[in-house]
Amino acid sequence: MTVQKISVIVPAYNAEKTIEKTIRSLLAQDWPDFEVIVVDDGSTDRTAEICTGFCETAEEDQGNIPRSAASETTEADQGIVPCFTKQIRVLSQANAGPAAARNLALQNARGDLICFVDADDTVQEDFLRALAEAVTDAQIAVCGYNIVREDGSSDPVLPARERLTGTETMKRVFTDEAINGFLWNKIFRAEIIRDYSIRFDEKIHVGEDMLFVEQYLRCCATVQTTDRALYNYSVAGQSVSHALTARNLTLLRAFARAFSLSGESEYRDLTVSKYVRQYLVFYVLYPEKKPLEKRFNTFLEKTGYSDERILAVLPRAYRARFRFYRFSRPFYAACMSGLRGAKDVLFGKDRELKKK
Repeated sequence: MTVQKISVIVPAYNAEKTIEKTIRSLLAQDWPDFEVIVVDDGSTDRTAEICTGFCETAEEDQGNIPRSAASETTEADQGIVPCFTKQIRVLSQANAGPAAARNLALQNARGDLICFVDADDTVQEDFLRALAEAVTDAQIAVCGYNIVREDGSSDPVLPARERLTGTETMKRVFTDEAINGFLWNKIFRAEIIRDYSIRFDEKIHVGEDMLFVEQYLRCCATVQTTDRALYNYSVAGQSVSHALTARNLTLLRAFARAFSLSGESEYRDLTVSKYVRQYLVFYVLYPEKKPLEKRFNTFLEKTGYSDERILAVLPRAYRARFRFYRFSRPFYAACMSGLRGAKDVLFGKDRELKKK
């Protein structure tokens, strides 16, 4: 098997409490050729200092590698790379969000394969090796993951070991928790990202990862899944705010964009179902109802979905909620927000907002 260089992209914003553990888990990888690109997204804490400290330590360990060891410095590199070693590169930018941070890293990545890791998560030591081996005869590979709680307990989420088409996987993003629209349980080919100019939409602040995955899958003939939990997804200290912001609402824009990616009716039904379910959550939690209603009605007009068709594509648990919403929007919002544990009732297993 040919050893391909892997670029691991880590966007970080005010991650001083977790970033060290994340980087250490990456530096412990048993894959022989990889780089870790950390993008400090305008942090106001010690995130940048901690990351730069890894570079300095690595330079000492590797015989004081000079920063000029970076092979061609690209135009995008100039003025934004505070440190460089053979394995760690730290880029900095003014706060612009994870989409912009990942785009900056993609612009500077030198790997043949691309992985993404969140700044508060960790990976198993063979994370890169297992994914690199799985993607050998595919365009993308997907692994399982552990949901890690604050008390240290965890639950594995494992996909079946199978070979899928890109179209099949696009549908599974909305229906299979083990595949989902997450970036971090997947490995991508840099060549496909470059050739098809796939980038993160910097105007979408929640759901931009799902949209990136969907765009990439459109270019894939073969997807390989592995039934091992290689990624540790931390949900410690995470919660969904009662008061959502306009930035959160861009998740609806991401679903609307996803709807336009395929003309296949089954995929479109899944996208509309996801959009409506998320809208029903937002309607309870977002204070400005009128612009939200307008956005929802515009989406339905553009897609041509009637209430009857929406009910047909919604999971059974959401049909009563949608009927309740249509019966009386104010009453629906008041009743649902007044429920004890309303957020858990509304969100269920959906985790799109948990880390945003």
